[in-house]
Amino acid sequence: MKKLQYILAIIPIVAFLSCSDSFLDSKQYASIDEQGYYNTPGAALKAVTNCYANMIPWGDWDYYLNRIEVGTNTTDDADAGGSDANDRADTKNLATGRPLTSNGELLNTWTRRYTGISRCNSAIEGISAAEKLVAADGSVVSEETKSRYISELKFLRAWFYFDLASTFGSVPLITETPVPTDLPAKSPIEDIRVQIINDIDECIADPNMPTNVSSDEYGRISKYVAYAFKARVCLFFAGLEEHGKMSGDANADYASALSAAKIVYDSQVFSLVPDYQNLFRGDYFFGSHASELSKECIFTVLREYVPGYLDIGYCTAVMYAGRGEVGGWGGNCPTVDFAESFDQRDPRKLFTVISSGDVFPNVMAN
Repeated sequence: MKKLQYILAIIPIVAFLSCSDSFLDSKQYASIDEQGYYNTPGAALKAVTNCYANMIPWGDWDYYLNRIEVGTNTTDDADAGGSDANDRADTKNLATGRPLTSNGELLNTWTRRYTGISRCNSAIEGISAAEKLVAADGSVVSEETKSRYISELKFLRAWFYFDLASTFGSVPLITETPVPTDLPAKSPIEDIRVQIINDIDECIADPNMPTNVSSDEYGRISKYVAYAFKARVCLFFAGLEEHGKMSGDANADYASALSAAKIVYDSQVFSLVPDYQNLFRGDYFFGSHASELSKECIFTVLREYVPGYLDIGYCTAVMYAGRGEVGGWGGNCPTVDFAESFDQRDPRKLFTVISSGDVFPNVMAN
């Protein structure tokens, strides 16, 4: 009996040792490589959407809050503000020129923008290399649509690089998916400028880019959005060139900015809201002033309002409204110099700088 037990115990061991490792090479049905991904329905549009979505992380204010914290809050127009002197410490350190390498706002700017650039590079490569792209409905994506996708991605890559250049100056220039072991060095800011403007110009030159987008595509890039962005970019670099912060022809960049801005102005695609107060009504899409509000917005990032999860809305209504009865957190506090820079007859001041005792017109009466 014991002998039989030993034999039975040895059989599984012998069987295990005699097996080859071929069973480890089984086909993976639950994963797909990048090349295979772009053969799936709707893959190209999903890849493009993922690059836009880099600006609207779920349940997180980090991208667009960061644009204000590294922007207005670090200038003499506003202070970080908040609950007490220790609130928004990273922003205050930036404003006083003493940020640590661990500064959260700078880390956010760097990582969020390079995440977007990485997504754009990967999508450009994948869409360009695909022999046939399939739409979500099973139809073949046309070459015209494919070209539009790539142009949108180039615009977004330029958008993310402009944020980096305007914050850090010289940064690593990455226009393709790098080998993981590669650590690219910083490129001169002059090279970053060339790349940004080239990407914008290629987007503008694409005949497949629409001059304007339909209501069902609101939020996507159009040709006139690219022209408006080019004007902003050229103005920024012209200023640096004029003051000797980088090499280049400031007059040429000023001329390019003027030309791009005139094209946008002449198109009449965008226009200013006649009544400044209407910008703060909140009825951007469904109210009586929705049509005029949408015309003033050049590049709009759409978000969904979910009452049960407040963070999914835009941050300014909570972060930067005054404390107390207004119900905000008191950030982005305007400085006295900024408040006094308004002409006292300027009606915009009432809706830009909130002061104790302000009385606002009843918008429901109009």
